[in-house]
Amino acid sequence: MSAPGAHEPIKRATAPPTRAGLGRWVPDLLREKAFRGYWTGQAISLFGDQLSSIAIPLVGVIAVHADAAQMGFLAEHKARGQLAEGGRFIARSPVIRAALGATATVNLFTFMVSALFVLYATTTLQLSPGLLGGVLGAGAVGGLLGAGCAGGIVKRIGLGRTFLLGCLAFPAPMLLIPAAHGPTPLVIGFLLAAEFGSGVGVMWLDVAIGSILAACVPDTLRSRVFGAYRTVNYGARPLGSLAGGALAGAIGLRPTLWIAVGGALTSFLWLLPSPVPGLRDLPASEQSTPEALPIPSK
Repeated sequence: MSAPGAHEPIKRATAPPTRAGLGRWVPDLLREKAFRGYWTGQAISLFGDQLSSIAIPLVGVIAVHADAAQMGFLAEHKARGQLAEGGRFIARSPVIRAALGATATVNLFTFMVSALFVLYATTTLQLSPGLLGGVLGAGAVGGLLGAGCAGGIVKRIGLGRTFLLGCLAFPAPMLLIPAAHGPTPLVIGFLLAAEFGSGVGVMWLDVAIGSILAACVPDTLRSRVFGAYRTVNYGARPLGSLAGGALAGAIGLRPTLWIAVGGALTSFLWLLPSPVPGLRDLPASEQSTPEALPIPSK
């Protein structure tokens, strides 16, 4: 246990001031300096990338009279170099490396569930389209609730543990999907709880990982690191869908769903040997290196 008052400087630096009027309706997360810097830096980085993607081809065509093959090589070389630079940063950062393993794993297995859910609900569970639509709407309600309470969860248990909790709270309710059976009202109750709970959990996960990336990634590398991160993280999604379909064709829908949810629940294991669970809060000022993140004692 850390000594009393050990985290007091962080609390003073990050606690938002009490505001009156319309300010009280502003979410706490938007009052965090590091989080605002994250979104501002991301917007600037994306704008710069778009500007360079227009300027470089214009220079190539107008100034050096490059042909189509040369322009294609130039574009491919530029993208490959940026991804490689972002990948090297991720490989050097124990925080982002573990976070990428966790989010890619949860994406891989939850997209196995997503690919099979509608077919499973309409064939195995015999739900009508209207009932299925109502069930899916519960996920949106859970997402709103999860986003609204994410800031409070972070303050109570810390940023890293919120991320770890999200890695469990997102897929855990999905256990109710293959478990659903019996009368239609009971089946609907199982699926509503699964969609609602997953909606809450995924927002805890998303808010936490967004804040962690904001603290870890310097502005000068933001677009490159995010490009490499998303290549792996989002690239796992179609692989999960394909794997889900292939496995369901071999062993059936319900057994595949059990396997997929079980696999998604292992995503938190990436975080246990990493510094992520020890992250209590965002640093008071923007950091340029991942090693500068505060890792208080437990």
